[in-house]
Amino acid sequence: SSSMYELFGRQSADQLDPVSIFQQSILPEDMETENATYAKAVAKGERYETEFRILRPDQQVRYLRAVGK
Repeated sequence: SSSMYELFGRQSADQLDPVSIFQQSILPEDMETENATYAKAVAKGERYETEFRILRPDQQVRYLRAVGK
């Protein structure tokens, strides 16, 4: 969605899918925890809630919170 591109500091013309943008943007220090939290929620069918940091192309670090099921 356009709001996702905006959050991550990207243009829709970047022609990257949302998963690629997420994987390229999340800070390496947060990736392992993020992946483990997501995998646990999916495996158990539980609610997913996490906070992580991303690095935007303009070098701004942003803190994001994700919630899902």
